[in-house]
Amino acid sequence: MTLDFIKFKAFVESKIPNSQKITEEKTHLLSYVFKIENIDFENVLINLENRHLDFFLWRKPAAEHEIIAFEPLVRIEINDENYQKKTSDILHDFRENHISNKHEFRIASLPVLLGGFKFRHEKAGESDDGFCSSDWIIPGVLLIREVERCFLVFNFIIRKSDFNLWNRFREYSDMVQKLLIKRKPGSSPKPATPLTADYEDFPQWETMINKALGQISGMVCEKIVISRKSDFKFRSKPSINAWVKDLSVKYPFCYIFAYRKSGSLFFGASPEKLIVVRNGWIETDGLAGSIKRGEKQSDDDKLQNELLNDKKNLAEHAAVVSFIISSVSKFSDEILYEKLPGIRKLKNIQHLWTPVRARLNNRDDLFSLIKELHPTPAVSGFPQEKAISLIQEIEKHTRGFYAGVLGWIDIDYNAELAVGIRAALLKGFKLSAYAGCGIVDGSVAESEYEESLLKLNPITSLFEHEKIYQS
Repeated sequence: MTLDFIKFKAFVESKIPNSQKITEEKTHLLSYVFKIENIDFENVLINLENRHLDFFLWRKPAAEHEIIAFEPLVRIEINDENYQKKTSDILHDFRENHISNKHEFRIASLPVLLGGFKFRHEKAGESDDGFCSSDWIIPGVLLIREVERCFLVFNFIIRKSDFNLWNRFREYSDMVQKLLIKRKPGSSPKPATPLTADYEDFPQWETMINKALGQISGMVCEKIVISRKSDFKFRSKPSINAWVKDLSVKYPFCYIFAYRKSGSLFFGASPEKLIVVRNGWIETDGLAGSIKRGEKQSDDDKLQNELLNDKKNLAEHAAVVSFIISSVSKFSDEILYEKLPGIRKLKNIQHLWTPVRARLNNRDDLFSLIKELHPTPAVSGFPQEKAISLIQEIEKHTRGFYAGVLGWIDIDYNAELAVGIRAALLKGFKLSAYAGCGIVDGSVAESEYEESLLKLNPITSLFEHEKIYQS
């Protein structure tokens, strides 16, 4: 792959004729886009794995959209309670001084921040997952595929004291060339085999559910989402690429994500959109209330009808939609949604689903809207703050990115963010998979336990054919 350095240099010199225009007070972000031939993203991911490099992957298989970001140029790592506001301030500073040739190619969006927010604020050292409460990167290198078009993006920080971009351009070019090297036939890593599994057993689960029901019957909360964590230990290094590929095939309409940082990897296949922003319009989902899929079409239809008429699930779903409308109405005067829920079907589970669209009154409100929306009652409960407090008391684990926010944001506050569910954390040879259930008045521990197994399935099915020993 040959990159036009002369054209790049001419663009930079036309935008910044001399370094005197760069002051010590201002830091400029330069994003330069190359249109390139179709590339093998799977090959790039394997090479990133083999080189133990950090990366952020985002994929929507059905939409034929994929992003791989690596070589972090800026890391945003914040454990302060105001982590969302501070993240917003950093992006705003770069927005004021951003230079790009993206309009030359009519790219829908050019992500600048990639990463996410955890489920809640965690103090430094509260968990050992390797991530911060706000953990994002501005990558030095970004690969984007939009259906049949592929783009390569180089990002640079420009300061008066460090104006030499040319060497960094060559460093990026060399790195990309190495990551594009084709692997030898048969050299793809094989899926790893779990050695042991440590599931939270039913008595532990029942104890947590009963505690939640006690709070609900005492009128402290209307709903509390309780999650469980299942741990697996592997005898050999798992293949990230194999798992991502498997998830992409099984869940083409979900958000496939993988965020690797310093030996920790958070990944999954989320069906839940937190928010998508395009040109001032937002899309979000009310996704709550679940039932399994049927083996036959007639069985599936029967279960769907059962879900659409189940008072408990309808009440749970209505609470989520009400919360979303109330939150969005603070930032929009034009909100569109159906009054009755539809159905969102996945491979092994189906959900009550209400998509919501709205026009933002002010694009700059994006981070305030994220803070208002997240965590929704679908992953926390209602009222929100009390539910989160009770989750900390009842659950024995910190959630980290589970039920958090993952995705990307561009310089114009366009964004695509999902809720981090149907997900797992891999650290070393240990994998922790997460699943949660909404507990309301009338919930039964046994049925909620069965539902949690369905929600663990996207992760456990990656190695379900292997023999696992209970620890």
